Amino acid sequence: MQNTQKKGKNRKVVFSVLVGVLFLLQIFLIGCESQKPNEINNLNNVVQDINKRTKENTDVQNVHSEDMTKNDESTKGTTENKESPEDSSQEKESLRDKIESIIIPSSYELSSEDIELLNKKLTKGTKATMTYLTSKKVMSVGEYFVFGLGITNTGLEKKKFHVDVEFNKAKDDFDNIIETDESVMEKWLSGNRFEDFELDSLEQKKIPIGIFVYDKIKADKKTAPGTYYFRATVSTYRNANYLDKYATFDFNVRVK
Repeated sequence: MQNTQKKGKNRKVVFSVLVGVLFLLQIFLIGCESQKPNEINNLNNVVQDINKRTKENTDVQNVHSEDMTKNDESTKGTTENKESPEDSSQEKESLRDKIESIIIPSSYELSSEDIELLNKKLTKGTKATMTYLTSKKVMSVGEYFVFGLGITNTGLEKKKFHVDVEFNKAKDDFDNIIETDESVMEKWLSGNRFEDFELDSLEQKKIPIGIFVYDKIKADKKTAPGTYYFRATVSTYRNANYLDKYATFDFNVRVK
């Protein structure tokens, strides 16, 4: 009897424990179910945030990549357009040659050697003389040579003198005439300034005559190799309107 009652009590205790465990398990499951949507929502939010940041980083990288590409193209263009030192040097050399070929001296001067030579040649009774009748060297375009003209008034009275220099003709190395234009050839002489002057009896005058090798002999024709002849004429005034020829010199420059 007592054993039977004791077994009944034990069954009640076990049953109560089982009911409690089941209750707690139910509460636990309910809690898990209630928290699960929140966890999912949180996870979704995290995923969306990651996607957003990834997209922003991708956009920044794309913009940076485009800027780098533009910079590379700009640098490439600059590099392609930039001249090498050798090309730049050649261009400057060509430009300098071109400038020298068109800039004509505004005036000429006699050297001390030219003056000394004229003094030796202007002996007693010599009306006029020149240092040289041909250039001492073969000239190139852009170069010039100065001839010296010396004049002595061999008369007994003061005289007024006039000097005129003009281009005469040009010939090639085979003695053929080179066609030229007189107006263009005047540029070969345009650096000279010849002004009338007076000399007392036996007084002397020394004048520089510069010949500049211009880069053209006609408007559409470049200077050709050959010999270019000029003529210097010294005259005296008989009166205000008439000149008497005093001396004439033909001289030349050789051009290569």
